[in-house]
Amino acid sequence: MIKSHLFSDFTPTLKADWLKRIEKDLKGRPMSELAWNLSPSVPSNDTFSIDPFAHADDFETLPESLALKPTNNWDIGEDIDVSLSDFKTANRQALAALMGGANAINFNVDEYSTKNELLILIQDIELEYIAIYFTEKTGKQNPLPFLKCFREIAVNLGKNTDILRGGVSYSPMVTTNEETNELRAVIEWASNNLSQFKVLTINALPFFDGSENVIKELTDTLIAGNAFLRQLIDNGVDSIAINKYMQFKVNIGMSYFVEIAKLRAFKLLWGNVLDAYRRNEILEQLVLMPTLNAYVSPHTQVEDVHTNKIRATTQAMSAVLGGVDMLTIAPSDAVQEGESTDFNRRIARNVQHLLQMESYLDKVVDPAAGSFYIEKLTNQIAEAVWKQFKEQVNDGL
Repeated sequence: MIKSHLFSDFTPTLKADWLKRIEKDLKGRPMSELAWNLSPSVPSNDTFSIDPFAHADDFETLPESLALKPTNNWDIGEDIDVSLSDFKTANRQALAALMGGANAINFNVDEYSTKNELLILIQDIELEYIAIYFTEKTGKQNPLPFLKCFREIAVNLGKNTDILRGGVSYSPMVTTNEETNELRAVIEWASNNLSQFKVLTINALPFFDGSENVIKELTDTLIAGNAFLRQLIDNGVDSIAINKYMQFKVNIGMSYFVEIAKLRAFKLLWGNVLDAYRRNEILEQLVLMPTLNAYVSPHTQVEDVHTNKIRATTQAMSAVLGGVDMLTIAPSDAVQEGESTDFNRRIARNVQHLLQMESYLDKVVDPAAGSFYIEKLTNQIAEAVWKQFKEQVNDGL
């Protein structure tokens, strides 16, 4: 860590000195009244207290940056629900989103499209300049025939398949050798044919139950990811290959600092899981960290669209400051019946434009680094989750 000498002429203030001043300002009220408890699990009664005041004295050594990529750039995503319309309409919606500033499109489909349907769906989309995802509603359908079809179309269109980015929602049960072999075949095919596509999805969206339950959410996410790692590694797949083709999908809640710390804690925790499988090798997290896609979903919306717009802004900031790779914000009327309006879709995209083009949050690597409060909260969450994870997995990690 590079140490600054800007304040070397000033006498450092210890945490104890600050606490005395705070207690004086509180006029007799105990500092403990300002703390709040976060429940690590349900139905466990274990809690840990979140201290509103953190200081360098809380750390034996100052924490290092969690930057796992050279910039904090992220893709601006937009969901297109193909099942609510026909393929031509979905294509028009995707083109409108791209023209409006999105650079990652996710098509939600009931099942993977046929060649003719796919041709309609991606018509006029410049595949080499965006990320394109296909989410099949069950996550269990083997995507290999679809991926082969997609690549064939891309080649016929003259696209460079080596740089095409995106993914599918494949998340099989991997409880049988047949399922594991199918997933292995998909990963191996992708490595040779669509090397920038994510073909294994750990869908943590169902684990989300609000920021108060963040410990259980992360524990369940780690357990799910670990299950895939164990099965595939036992089946002869290298952990680097697994992670390269893996993506995690997470929801973003409304507790601003907790959500930032949740994402940062996840990076620490997943690094621990990987390290456990690679004990005798140097762990290069930059290579091994899978894609982290975040959603500001209708789960946190209310009926009032204006409230949702405001909420989405702070939730999006949490995601960005936590270091996600792609962020999708649901339109503010997504919780209501019917399709969202073009205006509300535009505003959802514009939230991210403000964070990138006016706030420049994509230019600062690990923006939350150095905040003692967030660093301490990150460590607290990570420690609580790791304890729960080890107790539940109990596999000697």
